[in-house]
Amino acid sequence: LDSWVAGQVVDFTFDVRAPHKWYVNVSIVNTRTNTFIGEQLLYYSDFVDNAKTIPANETSFSITILSDLGDTCATAGAFVVQYYWNAASID
Repeated sequence: LDSWVAGQVVDFTFDVRAPHKWYVNVSIVNTRTNTFIGEQLLYYSDFVDNAKTIPANETSFSITILSDLGDTCATAGAFVVQYYWNAASID
């Protein structure tokens, strides 16, 4: 369990072993209600398309923890940073 504060920049790196095109979003999610808190932090509409060279910013990027969370995330585990990769193209 990591602990971050509002406004903190958090770095992510992914080693994508099986690239396949679809979309990704990174958001803060309330773990009790399974709902988004604020706006999504990052969105790729054409993530790791194996028909092209994968841009570095798709596998190594930073997000900034929202500064307007108030008490919503004051309790450890009350929220998570969700990295959602919809890879329906492999179904």
